[in-house]
Amino acid sequence: QECEAHAAPYWTAARDSSGDGSMHQVRRPYSIRDRARNRKAMRAKAAIGEKMSAGSGTVESQLEYAADIGYKLKDHGAGKPDIIIADLNTTAALLKAAHAAKDTCFYHQNNLLLYFDEPNMGIHLDPNVLGVVSTIQQHMPIAAVLASATLGPWEGLEQWWRGPVPARQITISLEPYDLPMSTLNVYNTDASTVAPVSPLGIFANYAEFQRTMADHRLPCLLLRHLTGRQGNDLLGIKGPGGDWDKVQADVKSLRVAVEPIFKGLSYADFTRLKALWAAGEGGARKVEGIKGALSKEGVTMVGCIDPRKVAFALAGYANREEWTASVHNLNAKLKEGERMMKEQSKQKDKKKKEEEEEAMMGDEEGGQVGLITLRPMLKVTVAEALDSDIDTLVMLSKGIAYACGSGTEPMVKRLYNQALLTVPDSLKGRAPPLNVLVVDYSSIYGTDCPAVDTLLLQEDLGRLLAWEDLQQFLGRLRRDGTAIFYSLRTLRRAALGPGAEEIEDKAEAEYQRSVELAVLGMQDKAPRDVAAEVAALSEVTEAQGRSVADAAAFALTSVLSFVLPPPLKLPEGLPKVHPAELAGTDKELLAALQKQLKANSALLLKLLKKKTDQVAALNKIEALALSASPFVGRTGGVRFLGAAGQTLKLLYDMDIISEEAFLAWSQQRRAAAAMESDSDVRFIEKTKAFIAWLEESESEEEESDEEDEE
Repeated sequence: QECEAHAAPYWTAARDSSGDGSMHQVRRPYSIRDRARNRKAMRAKAAIGEKMSAGSGTVESQLEYAADIGYKLKDHGAGKPDIIIADLNTTAALLKAAHAAKDTCFYHQNNLLLYFDEPNMGIHLDPNVLGVVSTIQQHMPIAAVLASATLGPWEGLEQWWRGPVPARQITISLEPYDLPMSTLNVYNTDASTVAPVSPLGIFANYAEFQRTMADHRLPCLLLRHLTGRQGNDLLGIKGPGGDWDKVQADVKSLRVAVEPIFKGLSYADFTRLKALWAAGEGGARKVEGIKGALSKEGVTMVGCIDPRKVAFALAGYANREEWTASVHNLNAKLKEGERMMKEQSKQKDKKKKEEEEEAMMGDEEGGQVGLITLRPMLKVTVAEALDSDIDTLVMLSKGIAYACGSGTEPMVKRLYNQALLTVPDSLKGRAPPLNVLVVDYSSIYGTDCPAVDTLLLQEDLGRLLAWEDLQQFLGRLRRDGTAIFYSLRTLRRAALGPGAEEIEDKAEAEYQRSVELAVLGMQDKAPRDVAAEVAALSEVTEAQGRSVADAAAFALTSVLSFVLPPPLKLPEGLPKVHPAELAGTDKELLAALQKQLKANSALLLKLLKKKTDQVAALNKIEALALSASPFVGRTGGVRFLGAAGQTLKLLYDMDIISEEAFLAWSQQRRAAAAMESDSDVRFIEKTKAFIAWLEESESEEEESDEEDEE
């Protein structure tokens, strides 16, 4: 876009993915071709003696061919580009070729300046990407620019980043005070709510806040998540409300003044503002599914693993009745458009030979007569529509398009790229022609649209991304807007940096131990005072910034652990309930567990009232059985893996976990396992028979109810 705007001669280059990866394609865009002289050259192509299709080949042959044909066809720049825009693999191949090229060659390394955009993108996810990036660094030309918001200080980089020879290094730093404002939110799929998370709501406690404020870059990045009212609160400004607050809504110019106040918050101010910002407009709002969270005025960008699947889901593909009606409507438009095209074709004279040649060349002035309007400001040619899948046309008619690494239909790709050029001011209050862009990881960095004001990151992709990638995703907001995550954990990693998850795991392990010790301390009380026990757990929970659901889940796993050998370093004076060694058989294990569940049933029933809390508890039981976080090192938990189905059946028989919760948990885990190829599914597999039995029982009850009604 920049090259087109400044009329700079450029080429594009990419690896040919159809072969073994060693072939590349270099292309000359139409914008650098002199059409008048190009037409004459095309007529004389026989004299040129060259094929007109570049095909693919080694990067050297492609560069030399593009230069030769560009010179002969009178391209701007006389066959030499000012800029080559290349993908990662072709950049590596080009630099290797430049390193070995003769001094007289136009692409010799001394003639190149490398501008490497976001060089650390993807190196955490794919070792192949890391290998290509290291190849680029090994063959850097004499002048190179590493442009990154997340790479880190030069002195802290590994040696291979620094190029093949000692270099003079200059760092140009731009503090991100002018980044667009973006409010952070978490979408709850069960409750269908979107809950804002303030810059203080991200933190589990004041100690975590203090650790983060000591970082050299995170505080400044967090300032962009402040709303205007929150900025006013930090500065101690109390306005009359109404329009006055709207004037103050842009705190970008005040961020330099706000930063030291934000970083220096006392424990009392931190606690007060965190509570204040979580109330009122900071509370969760109900939405009609995830579609209700999409932008109503601008463009929403959705990040996920499978863009096509998600795009169809957002377009309403599951509603077959409405979708079928849309298909019939579009088919009628297509038939009418095709009829009018044929009628118009009969009335036209034959085209001139020169125009035919231009059409064969793919000139932009040529094109198929006849357009189909999919939605306001979104039109496709009849020819495109006839060649396309009808379901894809329906998806586009709903204002939704997608982009992924491979497999994107040409028409969808064209309209998607068109959507990237949408400028909000040009819409004059109307909705954009495409208002939802669904992307996978490979397309996040290439989606630069000034109309994007809402980001939505699904958890299947979000949990895989490194902090640098999450920051880049947030950077796709080119105007003030909203970022929505599917989990608070991923939101925390995006905002607080790469160590947030590890620190949280440690904090969760400490909290789990606190709950287990508290529940263990209740075992010798007679009679048991359930209200006092719940109050004691609430006190532990509040002290560590946790939820009631966390307390309920860990209370249940604590009772399960009472039939296992005691954990290491138990404090003195606690009741002795753990056995010295593991039960020899499943029957003995379950008998001991039944005894412990019965002794603690009143407490568990009080804590595990909600289905969502029961589902959370089942997740923690699975973690215990797999010795996963926060039970790493508790290898005795694996005893429940062998008796997984029987353990869940016992919880069901004792009415601690409901049938609805078991089925909801099973559905969620199956969906998660389907998205994660490396997911540990041992526990799920062990419980299949029990879940199948529940599903059959539910089906039989429904049939019985239908018979009674008859």
